[in-house]
Amino acid sequence: IMSGELNGKRLIQTLDSIKEPANIEAIVKAMRIKDKRPEAVAEARNRVKTFLDAAVKMGFVKKCHGHYYTSKHIDEMVELMKSESSGALDSEVSATSIDESSGSEDD
Repeated sequence: IMSGELNGKRLIQTLDSIKEPANIEAIVKAMRIKDKRPEAVAEARNRVKTFLDAAVKMGFVKKCHGHYYTSKHIDEMVELMKSESSGALDSEVSATSIDESSGSEDD
């Protein structure tokens, strides 16, 4: 449903463009997912959460009280991600592949 639409670089750029800590719902809204069907939005939310969890683990993103924000200057992160052959964040997400079937938890 979202193939090619969501990747680590786009998530970090979207999060940085919000200019303030944001919860998952605000991030998904800011990403302007084209498919508005409930199941597509739920999938987008789950994928965003998976990417955010990996980004927090890798230090690209900080999390406080369910809100996320970039932890480094965006240009530095984009350059770092460009230097990785498949993208550091994308590789981390693929390696962890978390199943978020409930979609209701927002920790």
